[in-house]
Amino acid sequence: MFYEYRYWSPVLGCNAVRISMADELGREYHAIVSAENPGFRERRDAALSRLHETILAGDDAREIPTAT
Repeated sequence: MFYEYRYWSPVLGCNAVRISMADELGREYHAIVSAENPGFRERRDAALSRLHETILAGDDAREIPTAT
């Protein structure tokens, strides 16, 4: 399960989505991607995959860098 929070990002200069997931201990992992089309769905899916992989690897909770 994941959550999305949409907002205007002054850093990216466009609409963005903060995607977050939690592990079994409740620690939050998140990524920020551009919500602009084209390619939003692909960026979101890639971010979700990276979040899931990071959680499975047992890494510390943090922001996961992605290509925006």
